[in-house]
Order: sequence, then C-alpha cells, then structure tokens
Amino acid sequence: MLKFLRYPFLFSFFIFISVFSSQNELLETKDINKIMQEIFNQHVDQKEISTSIIQSSLRNFIEQFDPEKIYLLEKEAEPYLNSSQTRLLAIEEEYKKGNYSSYQELNQLFQKAISRARSYRSLIELESSKLFQEAQGKVSPIATTFAQNEQELKIRIREHLLRFIKSEAHRYGAKNIEKNLPKTIAVYENAVRGYEEEYNYRSPNGNLLNKAQQENLFALHVLKALARSLDAHTTIYNPEEAYDMKVRLEKGFEGIGIAFQKNGDKVIVGNLIKNAPADKSGLVKVKDEVLEINGIPVNHLTFDEVLTQVREGKRDTITLLLNRKNQSENETVTVSLKRELIPMDDDRIDVSYENFGNGIIGKITLYSFYQNEQGVSSEKDIREAIQQLNKEGDLRGLILDLRENSGGFLSQAVKVAGLFITSGVVVISKYANGDEKLYRDVDGKTIFDGPLIVLTSRATASAAEIVAQALQDYGVALIVGDDRTYGKGTIQSQTITDKENAASYFKVTVGKYYTPSGKTPQLSGVKSDIIVPGPFAKAHIGEEYLEHALKKEDKIPAVFADKLIDIDPDLKSWYLKYYIPSLQHRQRIWKELVPILNKNSEWRIAHNKNYQLFFKRLDDQGDQNPADADEEGSLMGGKNFGSDDLQMAETVSILKDMIYLQTKMRNNEYMVGSEEPLKKLAH
Repeated sequence: MLKFLRYPFLFSFFIFISVFSSQNELLETKDINKIMQEIFNQHVDQKEISTSIIQSSLRNFIEQFDPEKIYLLEKEAEPYLNSSQTRLLAIEEEYKKGNYSSYQELNQLFQKAISRARSYRSLIELESSKLFQEAQGKVSPIATTFAQNEQELKIRIREHLLRFIKSEAHRYGAKNIEKNLPKTIAVYENAVRGYEEEYNYRSPNGNLLNKAQQENLFALHVLKALARSLDAHTTIYNPEEAYDMKVRLEKGFEGIGIAFQKNGDKVIVGNLIKNAPADKSGLVKVKDEVLEINGIPVNHLTFDEVLTQVREGKRDTITLLLNRKNQSENETVTVSLKRELIPMDDDRIDVSYENFGNGIIGKITLYSFYQNEQGVSSEKDIREAIQQLNKEGDLRGLILDLRENSGGFLSQAVKVAGLFITSGVVVISKYANGDEKLYRDVDGKTIFDGPLIVLTSRATASAAEIVAQALQDYGVALIVGDDRTYGKGTIQSQTITDKENAASYFKVTVGKYYTPSGKTPQLSGVKSDIIVPGPFAKAHIGEEYLEHALKKEDKIPAVFADKLIDIDPDLKSWYLKYYIPSLQHRQRIWKELVPILNKNSEWRIAHNKNYQLFFKRLDDQGDQNPADADEEGSLMGGKNFGSDDLQMAETVSILKDMIYLQTKMRNNEYMVGSEEPLKKLAH
C-alpha cells in the first residue's frame, strides 16, 4: 500500500478572486471597515452592515475568547449577547464611523476575566496530589452556558485542568503523568497563558506588545467576529492560519525542511523532511538545539517568531547556529541553508488493491483537492494511481474513497470528475447577481470506465460532493456510504494563495454550485444509492448544524445537453466539432441495478456479526464525533470488528456484485429486474 498522511480541510473549496492587498504587514483599526467592505462586495447574500450582523459579531467576539465558558460569568456576557435594538443601532453607527469602542470594552472585560482566572488557577495548581486522583474519575464535559457565580467558575477552571491531565494520562500513560505531574501542570499553564496573552496584548513570554502590534491583534479579532457573522464559511485568517491553509491547498511550501519543536525554554530540531535542504546538507541533526537564526538569538524570540524567521520570503538563505551534544561535550555548528520549494509528497492519497478473479479491485483514497505551481495535483495523482493499478493487473472495478475529503480547489474537483466522463459540464456556479459559470471537462476521454463506486460519509464535503454528485448525475458511479454527505453547496473566493506578506487573508462565500442535474447538495448533501453506515453515520455534522448556513435549497435547469450558451462565439466552432460529439451520455444501468445490489448488501450487513457489534458501539457512542471518541484513528472507531474497515469491506462486496452482474449482462445471462442472480452473488 502507498501510505500518505492527510490534513483536515475545513469543508471548503476555493476559486481565485483578487480582492484586497495591503502594503502594511500589520492591520490598523481603519482597515476593518475597508476589508469588510471588500467582503460585502463579494458576498453572495450579505451586502452591508446591519444590527443583526453587529449582534452576531458581539456573540462571536465572546465565543472566540471563551468557547469553553471558563472565563466569563453570565452577568458579564449577557449585556453583549442580547443587546437592545437601541444599543445595536448605536454600535452600527459607531462602526460606520470607524469607532469600535464596544469591542474594546469587551476586550477590557476579557483582560479582567483572565486576571481572575489566573488567581483561581494559582490556588488550584497547588493541590497537585489531589488533581491527579480527581482526573482519574469522571470529569464534567465542556459547559455550554456561562457560569452563574464565581464558585461555579472556579469549579469549571478546575475541571478544565483535570480534562488536560486526563488526556495527557491517556496519551503518555497514567504512571508517567503521575510521576511528572508538576511538569504536566506547567505545560498546561504555559499553553493557557500563551493563549491569554493575545488578549492581554502581550507576547507569549509576557512582554507588552507595541501599539501597532496591539492594534493589529484587536483589528484581527474584530474582523474574525464580523466575518463569521455573515455565513458559516466566510472567515478571516491570521498569517499563521493562512500559511497553514496555503500549505494544505498547494501541498508544498518554501522552507529548509526542519520541523522545530519547543522543549521547555529551548527550540530544538524535532524532525527533518526527507530530501529537503536541511536533510540533504547532512549538517543538521534531530535534537540539535537552535541558538540563533540569521544572527538573532532564539531566546529573544517567541516560538511563532522563530517560525516566521525561517518562513520569511525575502531571505533566500537561512543561517542557523546549533548546539549539539556529542557524548559528554557540546559542539556549536553553523549551517547556511538555501530555502527551496518542498513538495508534500507524503500527504496526498492512499492506493491499494486486492485480487478478484482474473484481475484486481482498486481502492484510491483522496483526502483533499490540491494543486501547486510545480505540477502537483490531485488529478495527476489519481491518474498516475490508476495507471499503476493497471500495471498490477486487470482493473475490473474501482473504489474512490472520499469519506474524509472535505474540499479544496474547485478546478481540481472538475478535473478529477473528468477522469471518469468523456466530456461535459461538471459543475455550475451561480452568484448573487444571477450570473452563472459552467466548468467543463473537454478532453473527450476517460481513464477508467468500468464499475465505479464513490465511497462517502457525512464528513464528505464541498469539492468532494461535486465529484460524487456529478458522477452520480451521469450514472457512471454509484454512491455508497452514510445516508448523505455534509451538505456544503457554497463557493468561496480566497486571498490565501495569491498574497504574500499581506495583513489580511480571508475567504468569502460568493455563490452556490450545482451539478449537471441542476441540483445543489446545499444542506441536504449527496444521497447515497446504497447506504453502508460508517463511524460518522450518526454524527451531528453537516451544514444544517452550522450557524448562519445558507438555508435556501433550489434547483436550476439540467445541463446534460450542453447548449454552450456561455461560450465565446469565436470558440464555439471548436466546441461543436470536438466537444459536443464526445459528451458523456447518461448511463442508467447502475441505477437500475441498485435494488438488487442494495438488497444483497442489506443481507450481508444483517448477517455480519462484526457489523452488528459495530452498530452497538455506534449506538453507545451516540452523536459523539468519532474523531473525539478514539485516538487510534481507525475509520471504524479504533476497534477491529473482524475487519480494519467494515465499511470499505462491504463496499468491496458491492463492487464485486457490480462486476458479477456486468459480466452476466455481457454474456446475455441476466436482464435488469431479474431476481435470479441474487442467490448466486457472494454473501
């Protein structure tokens, strides 16, 4: 098996629209209105500030600071959570004048709450011997409402620490944590204080920021709260979040190939990326202590500033002063490394196969839709994976696993879907002004046209839903998995991959998308042809559970017979000659076989004792996110129920049924609608 790691992807796909640029690296309060106006100009629904947006932003401002309800009392938060209409109108007027005093008042409240929480923690942390024992018992879950009084707040702060100790004991072993509890508490305190200092306008090590840096943090917090008020997917990113997102979208980054780690008050080399500059030099070793970066002592920098020094795009060469322990002596090493583009070759797809009859069944798991300027893309990876599978044997059937795929580039979704259709419209984007844009596959070829299943879950979202629903619309694939997908049918533009060293990075919802049938998966998701439940089957995840999700479900005319209404007249002759003759015809055979395939699958699942044990586990788990329930990471909840992945195993059985029926039909031994072969299919 070709094994690749993957990243969670924020349930989004993106198109490129250049919207805002700034010569300043730090935000100012005057930028808030300017950036929000750019977002309003692009947004599919919200076009100007309103009292409802103001109210929502105040709630978001509080939620950003205190999501676990361990800082504020209800009486402190309530005046902002449920402001009078008169007050909201006043704040709206202040906003229009560039006055954000209400948000400044809130931040002052946060600072007082931080001081109070630190006072409580200092007393709680003295009881280290009691804390470990308490953490071994049942700890209360995260609260959903604010504390009524200070005594209740003290209890919550204590439980927050207990949850941390419990999770560390689960991760590193109870005996290790008990033995090193003071160190564990110190790690907790450092992490919490690092978070709090952002609202105190201090660096993680407690130094007061200058006025420009303070203003930048305040503006960023206000912008985040306002943007989040427009819809579920419009978001402001800080530079670190934007950098991480850019890496995930492009599957590559410029750097020297060192993963730095914080080890107490030291910064060390945690890992080296294979074949990156540091690794190729042979001069850097894991566990080396970093003393200086570009002549700047590391002990004068925060950890984030260390990373910024290495990522700084204006500097081609990074010079490190390292301290290395050699037996009983310390050695100082100076290394100069040239920054290079480092592709993330190990973070894209999984490819495997199993023998079946005189051929093989292929399985490709794609975790996101990515591309970069060096030619790395999800479409290319899948194309090469199928070519490799064909070398392994006769590829009789294929499973495209999108269960944990939550989005990426729209263009890549179109290209991936295009691998399995000859030519045709894959997706239509529709904007607030009624404009529509059609995205087509035009090459007239498929790389695989045999029995195909797209395996999905309730976590399958956005660009992955485009691929699933488009292939379902054309009838070239069956959708198997949970009852539905996530239900994100909106489009975002973004400024993350087309900006460097700018103050603002954001994505904004600009429209909705529809597949060739004219349907959008917004809210309802892509419905499975055959339901094979997995660990997300009962999870309360999806667009319908999000605040400010676009509610409107609608439909546009189908575009299977492409009329080329948006094509430039000068190009239409080419489309008429080469594109139209190769349009993908809608296939009905797999849809017509769904009743027998579904009946057979239901029989297998009902008679599979391991699957029934899994269902019991699922019932016990309730609506808990499977990712939170177990740390093993298995799709079946971290436990082997007779198979590493029951959902995949049953999907393989369905694919075998499809191959069997296809063979029978080719030999004129089976007609659609017949029940005759049911008993002969593999159970």
